[in-house]
Amino acid sequence: MAGKPPWWNPVLIIGMTLALGHWWQKQKVIVTGPRAPQLFQCALSLLFVLLASTWFGHNSPDSSWLVISCLLAAGVTAYAALTRAWWLAACAQLFLLPGAWLFLQQLSHDGEPRFAALAPIAALGLLSFAAVQWFRQKPDAAPQLRDPLLTLAVAYRWIALGMSLWWVLAYIPHREQIWTLMLFGVAVFAVAGWLRNREALIFGAAFSGLAVLLIWWRCFDPDLVYWANGLAILALLGQHRIAQRLGDRYKLTSQDLDAIVVVGGLTLWLFVSRWVLRNSGGFYLTASWSGLALALFVCGMALRERMYRWLGLLVLAGALGHVVVFDVWKLQTINRILSFLALGVVLLILGFLYNKYQEKIREWL
Repeated sequence: MAGKPPWWNPVLIIGMTLALGHWWQKQKVIVTGPRAPQLFQCALSLLFVLLASTWFGHNSPDSSWLVISCLLAAGVTAYAALTRAWWLAACAQLFLLPGAWLFLQQLSHDGEPRFAALAPIAALGLLSFAAVQWFRQKPDAAPQLRDPLLTLAVAYRWIALGMSLWWVLAYIPHREQIWTLMLFGVAVFAVAGWLRNREALIFGAAFSGLAVLLIWWRCFDPDLVYWANGLAILALLGQHRIAQRLGDRYKLTSQDLDAIVVVGGLTLWLFVSRWVLRNSGGFYLTASWSGLALALFVCGMALRERMYRWLGLLVLAGALGHVVVFDVWKLQTINRILSFLALGVVLLILGFLYNKYQEKIREWL
């Protein structure tokens, strides 16, 4: 029985296919029609990708092939761009298909290794970045070439974003997912401000928004009550403040800024409520809402931010409603007294602040 052919046999065939593609790009020996060289280059480029994919895929385990296919996509594209082999550059994108398929397979079955699954994300981001930089250096490029490729680069970035979000949900431990997503969101938010890039700002909002969505979706999950998640919510409100102060970099409308405060404030209210319910069974709920209302109102005055003050009043109204509906009827006498006392102290402080700063508060509200 014949043994397995030596490794250099397929490598030689792949190399010859690549060389023939370059030869057809520049040869003057064979006289053909105007489109024949392009057709031969396209066919040889496809054959090169097919041969390389077959050889590497056959000789590599799935986890290695996941990384190798992405390296081939980036490497061959870079090589083709340097040699002006545009058909090869286009066909090199097909190397992303096995990487994407293996990514879907691995994450669908919680496969390992986890860091190998980052390869297609990195490849898509690198190819997108390279395309943008290439056309930035060549502003005189033909629109019929530039526009489709820049559109493809945008698609690559959005696909990489979706894969990144899925990767976090698949591989980051359940308890750490919320603050991890918010950390990524803050990092991309900072990059967006540095570059003054609105698309990056949207990407950062996707990470932060998914973190907030998970907080509300998992509101009854014991893992929600975790100090890092509380910091994540405060980080969202911090992004609002930075975007407001550096308006020339972030270009957010007043409606966008108000929405961030509303979402962040209500999420903070939910987090505080779950924390209190978990640790005290509801006894301190009215007191905690009252304290949160006071904190929001004071922040609104200190920052001169109207939406914080409206949120503070909304939470205070919730505390008043909780006293009437729950505390009066279900708490013991001493607990009822303490609940009313906490609410009364907050109302006294707010009354004092209103009397002292009523003219400014009327303007702000």
